[in-house]
Amino acid sequence: MNILIVDDHSLFREGLAMVLQTLADNCIVFEAQDGDESLDILRDKIRDNIDIDIILLDYNLPNYKGIELMVKMKEIDSSLPIAILSGENNSELIQLALKSGASGFITKNSSSDVMLKAIGLILSGGIYIPPDILNVTPNDLSSTNNQLFNHISTDILQKSNAATNSDSKAAHPLTPRQIDVLKQVALGLANKEIARVLDMSPSTVKVHIAAILRELDVKNRTQAAGTAQQLGLI
Repeated sequence: MNILIVDDHSLFREGLAMVLQTLADNCIVFEAQDGDESLDILRDKIRDNIDIDIILLDYNLPNYKGIELMVKMKEIDSSLPIAILSGENNSELIQLALKSGASGFITKNSSSDVMLKAIGLILSGGIYIPPDILNVTPNDLSSTNNQLFNHISTDILQKSNAATNSDSKAAHPLTPRQIDVLKQVALGLANKEIARVLDMSPSTVKVHIAAILRELDVKNRTQAAGTAQQLGLI
């Protein structure tokens, strides 16, 4: 799996890169300190036929605002999942990011566990939104927040809560995409075969399988398939 981190603070970039290495054995992290460098990296990887699976993009960069840079990145590759990173937890900014095409908004004070779960959710096709935005009710929101609340579908709210609330476990803490992968695992398919069947990259399959093993608290694919059958997931 290939991840691009765009942030002008080298200490934050390096720390985040170390955390991301736990996502998958073959996780490769590319780093850019500003917008121009990130665009150059993105173009170079596309030219070399190297897929970037997700971009983690700082909102406050020296030469770009994150939203502006995200739009430029989407012009290069419209299918890129991009998560905005920010020290602010501002509902207007979150709304703008989502409407501009972001796949998530991750605050920089998030724990490493939440960060990994947010990335896993985005890679599985979901949208990550900070939990304190999700834990309010429409009556508690300002008019601006009401617009944001209505902008987010019930399905996204449920998946995001499941990904970020470590205090409560769902009956089965797997996303629909992870269930799809798990079904193929139970059939005995290898990662490359699963990737072909589900139209995703092999590195993304590895990320899903790592998340499945972690969530089901099992050590290998065979145990995962057996536990899934016991829980009625497949």
